[in-house]
Amino acid sequence: MKYIIWDWNGTLYDDVHICVDSLNSMLKRRGKKPITIQQYREVFDFPVKQVYPRLGFNMEEEDWHKMAREYHDEYLARIHQCGLRNGMYELLRKLKTLAVPMSLVSACEISILSNLIRKTSVDEFFADVVGLSDLFANSKKGIASDLISKIKTKVPLSSILFVGDTLHDYEIASESGCQCVLIAGGHQTEKRLRSAKCPVINEIAELEEFLNGGI
Repeated sequence: MKYIIWDWNGTLYDDVHICVDSLNSMLKRRGKKPITIQQYREVFDFPVKQVYPRLGFNMEEEDWHKMAREYHDEYLARIHQCGLRNGMYELLRKLKTLAVPMSLVSACEISILSNLIRKTSVDEFFADVVGLSDLFANSKKGIASDLISKIKTKVPLSSILFVGDTLHDYEIASESGCQCVLIAGGHQTEKRLRSAKCPVINEIAELEEFLNGGI
């Protein structure tokens, strides 16, 4: 492994609790029952639109464009409540010291993503930061594929590691021919992640140990 591609939400950025709080605010506004983090992790997937009915929203009565904006308004109002996973900044700093090249790809809208990366002072660690052009989080396969195509001109696919927190990340890595490791405690349950044919870890120290074995 000579190149790391990171996912953002739930992998580097510990934001699951504010995602659930944002959704619960929307549910309350509609007279619906709140959800728990566990319930959210059990159903979260891509495209994100298909998750909303599983959480109690009646999509036949909703305007998806307005809902996406409403959700992001709620989310952005709460970003002061979260930051990087504990120990993640130190790990990124160590990897940079070791001259490990890294990039980031996310289903987050690119201007929001760029602001969060600057806010958490990690922009210096990534050669490329790639996000979506809209708020709908349908999939990041297209932009990830373009990024991987760029990287593989410098290193072989077998030397690229994708680090994420969802089966969507595993699918991207698998279809592209990259290695993959998934981190539990993000947007999907560990049980769901275990269905992927790649390592699944729980702690940042465990991730660091895994990476040390491939640098």
